[in-house]
Amino acid sequence: MTDAERRDIIARLQRELPELRPALRRAAKFILDHPNEIGLLPIRDAAAQARVSPNTLVRLGQWLGYPTYDHLRQPFREALKQGPHTISSQARWLQQLGQGEGFAPLYAQMASASVSNLQRTFSENDPRKLEQAALELAQARQAYVLGSRSSYSLAHYFFYVGRMAMPNLNLVPRHVSAPFDDLTLVGDRDAVLALSYSPYAKDTLQACEYAKARGARLIAITDSVAAPLVYLADHVFVVPTQSPQYFASAVAIMALLETLLAFVVAQGGQDTLDTIATFEKVREEMAVYWNEAERSRGRD
Repeated sequence: MTDAERRDIIARLQRELPELRPALRRAAKFILDHPNEIGLLPIRDAAAQARVSPNTLVRLGQWLGYPTYDHLRQPFREALKQGPHTISSQARWLQQLGQGEGFAPLYAQMASASVSNLQRTFSENDPRKLEQAALELAQARQAYVLGSRSSYSLAHYFFYVGRMAMPNLNLVPRHVSAPFDDLTLVGDRDAVLALSYSPYAKDTLQACEYAKARGARLIAITDSVAAPLVYLADHVFVVPTQSPQYFASAVAIMALLETLLAFVVAQGGQDTLDTIATFEKVREEMAVYWNEAERSRGRD
């Protein structure tokens, strides 16, 4: 049994998800969002987390061609066995973190969630597709990075750093405006990078629908293969955001954004290097950064 069988299950569930009945859809979405857990959890625990009955998981497996839940989860169990050889040492480290007093267990849970999110992000997304997305952003007439509410700060980071390499990059929305205001002139020579994770902001989805209707290329970074943008975007990168705290984790999203920027620069050529150098020169001339010489003057 190879990992290809697990990937086939995931691909079919993603393709057929909109057509499934509600209970089966919840079970399928749980598998899509938590493939590792399916390989580890017995049927009652998996059903409880998916908010369905154990029989629903059995029926989903039979719909996929597996007579029992154990047959369904076997490809996912095999994938876990084929994971990185450092898994046991990592698990030991995480257990040691959680053995202290006070907030030590929570600290261990936060570490475990962050490590898991990062591992899944880089193992489950195709670098060739990320390279293509980077090329489309760099070559677009105008490139837009779009984020609403909590994802706005991530979009702003991408804009702040990215505009050093991409003079065509725009932040959406700008301050005191709505996404539509800044996408009014978007067209078929443009590209939009949209950030969207649960709870999904309506204005982000509406702005993406508008951009697609006008012919723009859409690149989505989201948290589930069943997220609303998946069925709209030309390129989709799924990034897990699980966290013990009360809101979605941004650790892996930030890592993917930094990687996307690195890909833009890596294939940008001399023009990109010249643009970055210009930004750097202006900041040096304007003395925008503190340096050791200033501290020395302060001591005189």
